[in-house]
Amino acid sequence: MPKDSTQIGAKETRTSNISLATVIAEMMERGFGPKGAKKLITNVRDPLGWASDTTNLTSDGYTILNETSFKQPIGKILTETAKTVNDEVGDGVKTTIILVGKLLDQAQRLIDEGLHPRTVIDGYQKACQKLDEITDSLSVHLKVFDDALLKNIALTAMRSKIPYNSLDHVANLVVKTVNRASEENGAGRKLDLANIKIEKQVNGLLSQSYFFDGWIVAYPTSRYGMIDRVENARIAFITRPVDAFSMGDYSAKGDFVKIEVTKKEHVNAFSEKEKSIALKMAQKIAASGANVVISNWNIDEAALEYFSSKGILAFKRLLMPDLSRIQKATGGLFVERLDDLTPESLGTSKLVYIEKMNDKEYAFFKGCQNPKAASIMLRSGSAFLVDEAERGVKDALSAIKETFKDPRVVFGGGAFEVEAASQLKTYAQEIGKRDQLAINAFAKALEELCVLLCRNAGTNPLDILPEIKTRHEQGEKWVGIDPYKRNIGNMKDLNVYEPVRVKLQAINAAFETVEMLLRIDYSITAKLSGEKKPHKEKTAEEIEKLEQDMIPKVLEQTSDKYVQPWEKGLQK
Repeated sequence: MPKDSTQIGAKETRTSNISLATVIAEMMERGFGPKGAKKLITNVRDPLGWASDTTNLTSDGYTILNETSFKQPIGKILTETAKTVNDEVGDGVKTTIILVGKLLDQAQRLIDEGLHPRTVIDGYQKACQKLDEITDSLSVHLKVFDDALLKNIALTAMRSKIPYNSLDHVANLVVKTVNRASEENGAGRKLDLANIKIEKQVNGLLSQSYFFDGWIVAYPTSRYGMIDRVENARIAFITRPVDAFSMGDYSAKGDFVKIEVTKKEHVNAFSEKEKSIALKMAQKIAASGANVVISNWNIDEAALEYFSSKGILAFKRLLMPDLSRIQKATGGLFVERLDDLTPESLGTSKLVYIEKMNDKEYAFFKGCQNPKAASIMLRSGSAFLVDEAERGVKDALSAIKETFKDPRVVFGGGAFEVEAASQLKTYAQEIGKRDQLAINAFAKALEELCVLLCRNAGTNPLDILPEIKTRHEQGEKWVGIDPYKRNIGNMKDLNVYEPVRVKLQAINAAFETVEMLLRIDYSITAKLSGEKKPHKEKTAEEIEKLEQDMIPKVLEQTSDKYVQPWEKGLQK
């Protein structure tokens, strides 16, 4: 072990890890449920002011953890857990992290009472296995996905992120989008989220958001007097620059070009040659029959002027994800060599038009060859609100997608957690031995989720939870907390649907994280070998001087290998 390393014993390590994870989980608790609070997170990107700070106002679990940027290992572990849950099912992150905190808190109490951590893990594992059986017995298998059912699933997923007065309108947009983007397969319905585009506009009201049957993309280039409407569009997808610098052996890495002009008259010759080459490339594109040109690279001004004179609408420097999705929606092919551009490689769309909204232009592709392309334009007067609305819509789409994969649902409002906890306690009595202590602890952790729903709704859990438990014992297994009425309600009658895949993913991810943390016995911090000089922050003047010194070195590194064949003639 290195000389300068430090080692912390098993008990201290475990206690420290549990304390840190519990603190992070408690940070998420007030945002749990539809009435949960939001977090205002500001990240200082650069103390010198070279990069602007970023601010987020959100109740989204993954966004909170990701933007917090923990440096402590436990924070990083929980962030990775949140990312896994978010990537897998798109929802349930807060449930996962809060459950991790509650399970660790219960585990610490058992360990303090003399129970071995391995016994706690074994008990938790048995509880998870039993929960799979309990969930299967409690779940309802959906057979028909009508609009009302899809809307209820979307409403449950979005309630914590969309303002109440716009919730119904946004849910209707989600349903329209799902109906357009989903397709029937042998086992039911399938939803590919790559067929859906969400655009945001900081202008207007959230209730003015709308569904678009096609694809929307922010218009990324100057107009150059181009037309703003093309019917029966034939779209060319060019994945190379349309300018003089891309002639010869083109490299997709975007190599630099070094040009040396020794005589004054060569300047005009070079400029004319540059325009001539770009013009020939534009003419070759137009000869394919394309009336819309899209490139993720630059398009020379001479080419843009030619396109404008021929009534061709051109887009330059489009982001590759947008380019790929438009290509998929319209059925075109990517072309790098212009000799490969043929009428068969063009995508088709019934209508492409440009619309200006609040000093920002958007391109709309309507009637695409792929009928599954769908878009939602979210509008709001606040960037924070429209960003949070986007996260809510993504949660709703993910919840519907997971329900299509596994058409089983349970009912929310804490009803599932209370019923599952009750059955776990009965199971613990059957198990006996010390494992029952850990199983009972798992049940208590589940009940704590219902307690949080009560608190965040503004009610006293002592007034609500005992009655919920009593009614569950009487067989009313779907009774839970109605946060809007601050009272008890039947979640099945209120249509509070939660996908089983999301619920099981949250529970299993929480258990796996807890097991990993409880199995850590030592914490070793090793310093780098060798003496390290203390870091000294540079002043703004020193940084500016370094940048000025670097410019000549960068220019010297630009060698003649980047000179294209046609340019060598101009240098002579």
